[in-house]
Amino acid sequence: MTSSLWEDVLMLLMVMMLADGRVLDVEIEAFEQAVTQLQDRLEPGEGALPAASLRLWYERNVHRARELTLREDFDSALVPLLVRLQTLDDRQALLDGLGHIADADMHRASSERDVITLASAFWGLVNPVAPKF
Repeated sequence: MTSSLWEDVLMLLMVMMLADGRVLDVEIEAFEQAVTQLQDRLEPGEGALPAASLRLWYERNVHRARELTLREDFDSALVPLLVRLQTLDDRQALLDGLGHIADADMHRASSERDVITLASAFWGLVNPVAPKF
């Protein structure tokens, strides 16, 4: 998988982390877990991205994701990212990762549901169901 596609995967996962307007430690851990699980599914045998590298990427890019989540036209602004991610072989795994992050704090906020619903509808995939907390 290309590095630009991984950048887009990481960006969408980070958008999910920021979607409800706050970032809890448990969501950062869920972000790291989702990345590891996606790497295992999409690039088996490639080795995981070290946690320090992932946190550095987060620190360098969090402002871009935050700007995206704060846009009034958020849904429209997310479309170019979703278009680029259409080339991802296992978009359902990415949706599952989004759900994992959204549910990490034991509550799936409406903004988090909106991101998952938009992505699943755009890609024609099954929307991961939120667990009953």
